[in-house]
Amino acid sequence: MDWEFAKLAVTVAIAMAGWLVTFLLAERSRAKSREREVEQTKENATKERMQTELEWRIARIDRQIQNLYGPMYAQLQVSNSAWERFWEIHRPSHGENAYFVEGIQNSEEELKIWRVWIENVFHPSNSAIAKAIVANAHLIDGRKQFKADNHETYETNPAFPREFRDFLAHVHTYDAVIARWRDNDFRRHTAAINYPPKFQKTVTETYFGLFEERERLLSKTEF
Repeated sequence: MDWEFAKLAVTVAIAMAGWLVTFLLAERSRAKSREREVEQTKENATKERMQTELEWRIARIDRQIQNLYGPMYAQLQVSNSAWERFWEIHRPSHGENAYFVEGIQNSEEELKIWRVWIENVFHPSNSAIAKAIVANAHLIDGRKQFKADNHETYETNPAFPREFRDFLAHVHTYDAVIARWRDNDFRRHTAAINYPPKFQKTVTETYFGLFEERERLLSKTEF
């Protein structure tokens, strides 16, 4: 009787041990499965976040091109063509490479021609660019300008490049000059602030750079 009971006990113990091992292995498998699901969820969330960020950046670039850099670039191309034609036809008699040269007096006819072209061709184009900048300042692609030593400058507002600020100042100071022309005051023919020499280069490089960046981002986007 004791022997039969012992065998039964051993059989039950083995069965329970087998069940316990199976249960533990199953739990371990389920735990690993849950871990994989959690990791997959995290991975999917990361991909979705990256995808959303990419799409947002592409959409911003599209707005930059459409509303700001595209119109500016187009106006600059038109102005450049107009200036080339102007210079070809109306280059001053002094023969220098600038229309106004310190120490040389332009003729009255040359000054009159300058006023006509500034008021009707170049200034309206620059004013259109200025309006685009002001209306879309949030789309400006600024660059931080950190300098190494005390002799260099530091751009305090990197989101608004210095050449953009100087361009706006140039346009607005020309407004004052043109207003005086309309009152028959022709003592001044240039703006108090010169046209910034780096402005066109900055606009052109940024314009084409945005297209390059857009293509790079599109190559990473999953459609």
